[in-house]
Amino acid sequence: MERFRVAGVASVTRMVSHVSTSEISGALGDLGTFLPLVVGLTQEVGLDLGTTLLFSGIYNVLTGFLFDIPMPVQPMKTIAAVALSGNGLTIPQIMAAGIFVSACVLVLGGTGLMGLATRMTPLPVIRGMQLGVGLALSQKGFQYIWYQGGSSQDGMNGVWGLSGIFVGMFFIVFILLSVYNEVDAQGSVESTRDDQKIGQRSDDGKPSTSVMTGDEDDCTEESPPVVIVPIPEEHRMHWSARCMESLEKKILKPLYFCGDKASEACGEHGNTAQLLPQNNSCGCSPLPAGSKRNIPAAFIIVLIGIILSIAFNPSIVSGLSLGPSKPSVIIPQGDDWRSGILKAGLPQLPLTLLNSVISVTQLANEWFPDRYSRPGSIATSVGLMNLVGCWFGAMPSCHGAGGLAAQVRFGARWGTAPVLLGCFKVFLALMFGSSLLVLLQDFPLAMLGAMLVFSGIELASVAKGQKGPRGLAIMFLVASIGLATKNIAIGVVTGLCCAYILAIWDACLDGVIYLKKKYLVT
Repeated sequence: MERFRVAGVASVTRMVSHVSTSEISGALGDLGTFLPLVVGLTQEVGLDLGTTLLFSGIYNVLTGFLFDIPMPVQPMKTIAAVALSGNGLTIPQIMAAGIFVSACVLVLGGTGLMGLATRMTPLPVIRGMQLGVGLALSQKGFQYIWYQGGSSQDGMNGVWGLSGIFVGMFFIVFILLSVYNEVDAQGSVESTRDDQKIGQRSDDGKPSTSVMTGDEDDCTEESPPVVIVPIPEEHRMHWSARCMESLEKKILKPLYFCGDKASEACGEHGNTAQLLPQNNSCGCSPLPAGSKRNIPAAFIIVLIGIILSIAFNPSIVSGLSLGPSKPSVIIPQGDDWRSGILKAGLPQLPLTLLNSVISVTQLANEWFPDRYSRPGSIATSVGLMNLVGCWFGAMPSCHGAGGLAAQVRFGARWGTAPVLLGCFKVFLALMFGSSLLVLLQDFPLAMLGAMLVFSGIELASVAKGQKGPRGLAIMFLVASIGLATKNIAIGVVTGLCCAYILAIWDACLDGVIYLKKKYLVT
């Protein structure tokens, strides 16, 4: 117990030491996705806003401490979209869909199959998915600005007004000037290294105060000598170990080989690095370039939005009531399970596996290699949190690459950001409960749209690291198909098929060359 107490105190101390305006701003960077979905579900299908805020806040706090990166917590978008599309989903059916998806993801994470899926997915396919999702987020953000209610079916938005086009465009310019307010004459190398100073931890657990210059001779540290203790032959191989060894030799190694060959066919190395902890002592993490003029854009926008909402509609204050909501236990029945799984659970499952686990794993380890995240751990996190909250009516939640990019873009670098956001959600849930809807539903949608535009741009910009004609072709193919069909899973499946077809083609060419050398060359 003493060990856990010391570890807990150290974690809290580390979180407190990282509190800054950048972390506060980054914590609010993902509200452009969270608020419209939660408010819409509360209005349309009767979602309990207080319960959702309470449990999503707890999720934020736990993921912040567990991963120590700006790991977001977002509503499951496909389930939310189906519920808002008029398909008649009830609250028990929404919860049934969330429980089904979470149970599947938890099984995949607990058995290690998520690591296998990550290994077999070439990097251009993952970057194509990130590019497609990022552009879709930016498109949706601008729709919030240009159209009433964020939908072209409702007609064009007015120029003036609290949620008018002028307000949205004004805050787009504001974010542009506050987040991208400096030009690095030497490219992004120096600013990236400055972010590396913020984003890495020294050996004592404190933020690093030195910046890597790239030419140090002592990048690698000497490892202590490894002492090998002989194991008696009779204890060397337990039956379970022999089973795992047989499984690895007969099934996993051939699958790993296929995945590595597909990656090589796309012009990339195998994805082995995604499954192993990264040593970043000799390089710089490609974090988004920061700015020395630290302006907490997201915090300022949210604060102005609340002030304007109350100024234009003072009755909001009288509509708020003190006290938390009373959560109720929701037990889906047979029809709820069937309808929820078929209508929303099955469509949500591939998006959760691809965007909430595989894509988040790749992006998190690319930006924060010193705080390595395993795909199995992220999958387990998604599974466990919904298997608790959904029984009490909390909206099914997951992680997301777009939310991670949003929080990083607006300044977050540590788990402090989600912890702060989680504490704020819990405070609001306990203080106002579901009555907070009167404020959130009047929040200017154009301001959230401006934030969502740049969140999508940040996620899409990770595609700039893709090189090689084959890799670029597959990346753009995945993104374009995902945008055209509005289903990124179709684009990913197409990209995987193309990558493995290229691998088979290369293997055939290698075989032909080998036969020519062996039998035709005299």
